[in-house]
Amino acid sequence: MRYKLVVSDELEFTARILLNDAGVERQYGCRLQASRLPGDALDIKLKTPQLLAKDLLSGQALRLVAWEGDISPLQDAETGKPAPADAEALECLMAVPNMPNVLLSAYLEANGAKAKAGN
Repeated sequence: MRYKLVVSDELEFTARILLNDAGVERQYGCRLQASRLPGDALDIKLKTPQLLAKDLLSGQALRLVAWEGDISPLQDAETGKPAPADAEALECLMAVPNMPNVLLSAYLEANGAKAKAGN
C-alpha cells in the first residue's frame, strides 16, 4: 500500500480493572504497551477459532509498564510489598479469570480510531 498511518505502531493505554474483594469492588488501573495491529490483520485474528485473548495480546508484545496511581493489585507473597509493574506481574494478572478479556477490550479501544466528542 502506498500510504501508512503517521502515528506510531506502538500503543500505550490504560486498562481499568475491578476486582471483587469479599463483596467489595476494588478498582485498579495499569498502563500497558503493545504493538498496533492493522484492521485487516485484526479482523482475521478475531475470526480465528480457538484464539484466546491472552494469545492475541502476547502476539502484540503486550507489556505492563506501570500501575495507575502506583497502586498494585498484587503483592509479593513473601514480603507483602506491592508488586512492581513487570512481566511477572502481567503473567499473574493474566491468570485472573476474565482478565485477558478486560485487557483485550482496552487494547482494542486503543488500537482503533475514536470519534471526537462534539463533532
